[in-house]
Amino acid sequence: ILQSMAVAVERGDQTALRQAAHKLAGSSAQCGFTSMTGILRGLEHGARHDLTVAQAEFARLRALGTCWLEERHQRAA
Repeated sequence: ILQSMAVAVERGDQTALRQAAHKLAGSSAQCGFTSMTGILRGLEHGARHDLTVAQAEFARLRALGTCWLEERHQRAA
């Protein structure tokens, strides 16, 4: 889903971005990832109304994922 979101951001495809954000927001909410859910809801809203906002929220989402992966890597080391 994240790859399809990245492609949608690059292409400016607001519909595809909104749909992917909505799908991932629902999944993250069910798993209890509240910080991710909030970003995704903002991304979904931005994709509907303001692509610049959506792009900023996508950057926040990627940063959150990067931090999470680094933390997991450090714990495994």
